[in-house]
Amino acid sequence: KAITSAQKRVEGQNYDTRKSLLDYDDVLRKQRETMYAERDKVIERDDVHDIVKEFFKRVAIRYVKDCVYYVDKDEVVNLEELEKKFVPQFLTPEEFNKDSLKRLERDDVIDKMIEILVTKEETRGEAWGGKIFQMVEKQVLTKVIDTNWTNHIDQMSRLRDGIGLRSYAQTNPLQSYIHEGYDMFNKMMHKIAEQTATYLLNVQVKVEKKEPEQPQEEAKN
Repeated sequence: KAITSAQKRVEGQNYDTRKSLLDYDDVLRKQRETMYAERDKVIERDDVHDIVKEFFKRVAIRYVKDCVYYVDKDEVVNLEELEKKFVPQFLTPEEFNKDSLKRLERDDVIDKMIEILVTKEETRGEAWGGKIFQMVEKQVLTKVIDTNWTNHIDQMSRLRDGIGLRSYAQTNPLQSYIHEGYDMFNKMMHKIAEQTATYLLNVQVKVEKKEPEQPQEEAKN
């Protein structure tokens, strides 16, 4: 009876361990599915401009909301603080155009900032040419996503390695891992959007025009 009881306890402990490992793996699995879906959209398309515009939108929403304060329960956007967030990382002072944002409500400021960012990038793209524009957007998106996802996996691994110590503080390690992993994932997604906007709005592309080839006879002369 003692051997049977001990065996059941060991089997129960092994089951709990396996279940715990699966619960931890499930957190990263869900993040991986979300991230791979984003990456597949970039890889499978030649034109990723709609994805770029969505990232610009994320940047505008995040930064405008960070600059909101309240006056008699009314939302007011601090344009001075907003300018510090966009200039010079994304825009020049002239491109930011603070006067066009005065007296606008928060959502209208967001829409205006999205319009300014997209217009700047599309104007630059027109100077490069359609094919080059598409290539640059796709390469930047792929690089930014892959780099940030790789770093995120490393951070999640370190979080998991140290999360067991939380049990000594009478906290649930798995719940801590879920909540902190979720926050880290959201921060990574914002960083991807921010870096995409930074690179695309500042990258320099030099387009060299090929000189027409001379006929062989003229070349010999």
